[in-house]
Amino acid sequence: MFLYEIHQYDVAYDDLRKWVNLPYHLAAPRIRRAAQQAKDHSKEEGHATISSLLLPAINKVLAATARLAGIAKRAPSNGS
Repeated sequence: MFLYEIHQYDVAYDDLRKWVNLPYHLAAPRIRRAAQQAKDHSKEEGHATISSLLLPAINKVLAATARLAGIAKRAPSNGS
């Protein structure tokens, strides 16, 4: 059972990783869809799966990174 869960996580994570290198505004809908598919699979299984627990967190980390990158681009540089 555990190996099956790990395999399902690997499949879902690989799907998510395809979109990470795109600009966030293009990748966000696809990343949310991957996380939603993991949640839907969890409901089908009848219990929480590893991917349904971890993939939404990865989405939130990527969103926070995009926000910080936007802030860093807008911040005035010191000494110029």
